[in-house]
Amino acid sequence: MEYLEKRGDYAKAKTLSLILMDLNLVKVNGYEVFKNIKDKECLKHLPVTMLSRSSFRENVLTTCKNHANCGTALPIDENDFLKVIGSIKEFWCSVVQISKNN
Repeated sequence: MEYLEKRGDYAKAKTLSLILMDLNLVKVNGYEVFKNIKDKECLKHLPVTMLSRSSFRENVLTTCKNHANCGTALPIDENDFLKVIGSIKEFWCSVVQISKNN
């Protein structure tokens, strides 16, 4: 969150256009991170795509309830993974026009 909010050591961090996040984070609950991002006025405009390998449908429904923009399954194959990530980037960074309210 410090990086996203450009606090502390990250005061000069680049501004993100998109957040891709795996729900299976090591130290925190992915759903809580989504909620924290969407609760911040300065961040809520950022599209957040949930990435998951397990219980995909259940994860998408829960994540969307917490205001994620969308979700997708992570392929195991590296080439398929790179294609999925490239498609997500293309969609959110080239196709969609995002209104920034801050």
